[in-house]
Formats: sequence, structure tokens, C-alpha cells
Amino acid sequence: MQNGGKCLTILIDITGTILFHGKLVDGAIEGLRHLRESGIPINALTKPETIRLFVKNHYKHHKGKFDEPDEQA
Repeated sequence: MQNGGKCLTILIDITGTILFHGKLVDGAIEGLRHLRESGIPINALTKPETIRLFVKNHYKHHKGKFDEPDEQA
């Protein structure tokens, strides 16, 4: 599960909505639980309005669950 050593970002706003590559992902709590239970390393930096999660090497793990970013966009 390598992705060129890139760190990918998931933003969670104060309502608990997950924004993944600019798209809304339902089930914030379930999504975080899934990431944690999958053993994906997460660093959380808490700020007043957002929690920024850096999730490494997850594209292959989540294939079919999240869309990869469009390189042509």
C-alpha cells in the first residue's frame, strides 16, 4: 500500500462532516472508526474549527470507498 510517500488529508468540520478531496462523505464517526480499526496511521491536529487528519497510504485500502482525486481537474 504505497502512494509515493504522499500524505493525504481529510478535513472534518465542527459538525462532524468528513470532506475528502472536496467531496462530502457521510458517516463521520463510522468513517473514523473504520480508519482506526484498519490500522491506518492518523495524526490529528486539533484547531478551534477543524481537525486535520493526515492519512497515509490509503488509496489501495479504500479502493471503491473513496474517489481518488482527479489529476486532470
